[in-house]
Amino acid sequence: MLLSLSYPPDAFQYAAPRVLGRSKDGAELSSPRSHERKIANIVTTVDIMLDQCKETVNPTSRPILCWLWTVNAQPCFPKPFQLVWREFSEKKYRRR
Repeated sequence: MLLSLSYPPDAFQYAAPRVLGRSKDGAELSSPRSHERKIANIVTTVDIMLDQCKETVNPTSRPILCWLWTVNAQPCFPKPFQLVWREFSEKKYRRR
């Protein structure tokens, strides 16, 4: 059941509740259609947010990107903030 909870919702499959598994007594455990739709909307929104972040970071100057990593007011962190650059790493954050 935990494994099935880790799968992202299918944005195009709302015909029936999503079956997650069965309990020890055989009862079917499922997630209602409305919940799956909400989760799919959140995942889509996060994807859009990550795209906007990438568009913002690319043209941003190095000093500002260094301040993004900085925890204290002084001094500035010496290395700039960087987005994940490996395709595998990006897939971890996204549903694609």
